[in-house]
Amino acid sequence: MTHPQDQPDPWSAQGDPVIGYEQPAAPGFAPPAPPPAPPRRSRTALFVALGVTVAVLLGGGAFAAVRLWTAPTGVEPEQVMPGTVAAFARMDLDPALSQQKQLLNLVRKFPGRSGSTADVKRDLLEEADIPGLTYDAAKPWLGDRLGVALWKTDGGYVTLYALASTDDAKARKALTGAQANFELTDGYALIAVPVGSATARTAAHDAVRVSKKLAQTDAYTAVVRKLPANQVAIGWADGPGVLAAGKSLQEGFPATTLDGQTVGQVALGLQAVPDGVELRVAQSVPPTVVPKADLVKQLETLPGNAVVAAVVQPLTDSPDVRKALDNSLDQQVDAQLGALKGLLDKETVDAMLGGIKGLFGATLTVAVTDLAHPAGRLTADGPDAETAGRLRGVLGLFGSILKVEGAGQKTTVTYGSYQPQGTLADNEVYRRAMAGRPATTSVVAYVDLRKVFAASTSMTEKEREDLAPVRALGVMVGADGAVVRLVIE
Repeated sequence: MTHPQDQPDPWSAQGDPVIGYEQPAAPGFAPPAPPPAPPRRSRTALFVALGVTVAVLLGGGAFAAVRLWTAPTGVEPEQVMPGTVAAFARMDLDPALSQQKQLLNLVRKFPGRSGSTADVKRDLLEEADIPGLTYDAAKPWLGDRLGVALWKTDGGYVTLYALASTDDAKARKALTGAQANFELTDGYALIAVPVGSATARTAAHDAVRVSKKLAQTDAYTAVVRKLPANQVAIGWADGPGVLAAGKSLQEGFPATTLDGQTVGQVALGLQAVPDGVELRVAQSVPPTVVPKADLVKQLETLPGNAVVAAVVQPLTDSPDVRKALDNSLDQQVDAQLGALKGLLDKETVDAMLGGIKGLFGATLTVAVTDLAHPAGRLTADGPDAETAGRLRGVLGLFGSILKVEGAGQKTTVTYGSYQPQGTLADNEVYRRAMAGRPATTSVVAYVDLRKVFAASTSMTEKEREDLAPVRALGVMVGADGAVVRLVIE
C-alpha cells in the first residue's frame, strides 16, 4: 500500500530533519516515554476528531514515543475502520530511528520520564477509558498501533477503538472478561463504546462487516496525502459528519452559519523537529479567506515582551463571514442591545452596528504584555475612514476603561498598563516558533507559554515544573493549510 503522505514538505524549515534518513541504532537504545497524560475528556465528536492529536501536541509530552509512518508494513488502523466514520486518529509506538532520535532528545528535557513505550500505552488506554479494560489486562497482547474513530450506527454514535493485537487468544479472553463490545479482525481488536445514550450493541460486529474501509475512501486519502512526509501521528475529520454528530450529541456546534460541505475534510499531522513538535493542518476545500500578505512581517514588529501577539486578516474577506453578517448579525446585535433600544435613537443604534461590523472588515493586530495585571493593545486598520470613525464612536462608550485613539482608517485601543519593550523580531524563541511559515498568511499568532504558565492561577508548582521545557507556541494559517509549532528546550 502506498503511504498517503509520502510527499515532499512544501513548508520545510531550514534545519528540519532530512526525510527518509535513518540513523543506526545505538546499543541499548530504548524509545522515549511521555510526560504526564492530559486531563481525561469526554468522548464527543470534537474529542474523537482532535483528542488524540491534541493530547500528543499539548499533553505535556505524550508525543515522546510515537512513530512516523514512513514505510508501514502490515495492516494500519484505517484499514479496519468503516469508511463512513466521522472522525479518526491514529498513532504508532514503534518509531523509525530518524524520528525516534528527535523524540528522545525532546523527552529527555522533561523531568521524570523513563523512556518506556509501555508508559505511552498505559497513558493512551487510560485516556481512552474503555469500560472494563485496564492496561494490565491489555498489556500481554497490545501491539504498537492504535486508532480511534467516531461512527454513527442505527442505535446512535459509538467510539470505535482499533487496538493492534499480538495475540488474538489473549485479546479475546481479556475483552470477554471486560464484557466489551468487540470483534477481532486483521490483527486488531475493534472495540465499540456507545456515546451518550446510544444502544449500539452490535456496533463492532457491524463495523467489521462494512466492505469499504476508511483507507479506501477518497475523502480520507485525498486530504491526508496533502500532509508532508514524516508525520508522527495523524488525525482526520469529515466536516459534514462531525457537524451532524455535534448537533445530534448537542455539543453546541454553530449550526446556523457553519456548513459542513464548506469545511470539507480536515487532516492533522504531527512530527518532531529539532527544537519541539510541529502540527500541520490540511483541508480538502480551498480556504474561504485567501491570504493576501505575509502577516508575520507585521507580527514581528509587535513588542518583544508580548505574552500573546496576533495579526488577523479582515474576516470579511471570507464570503461565509460576509454572508453571516448580512443574514444574522443585525438581528443578533439588535437582540443583544435589549433595553438600550428604548434609550438610544435609531441613528445611534445604526452607528453602533456599523462600528461593530468595522471590526470584521479591519486587519486586527493584538499585543498583550501582561496577564497577571491585564494590559494590551488592539489596532484595527479598517477599510475606510467612515467605518473606522463609527468603530471609535462605539469604543468611546467604554472610555472609562479603554484609551481610544486614531485617525483616518486606523483605530488603536489600549487597556491597562501597556508597556511594550523591543520587538518580536529580536526574540530568538519567537523566531523558532514561527519557522517554516507559509509565504502568505491570513492569521498568525505567537504565545509565550512560559509567561502564561507563570500567570496561571489554576496550575500547581508541580505542573509548572513538569512543563518547564515548553517555551512558546506559534500559529500560522496559510493558503494550503496551517502550521502550529511548539518550542521545547
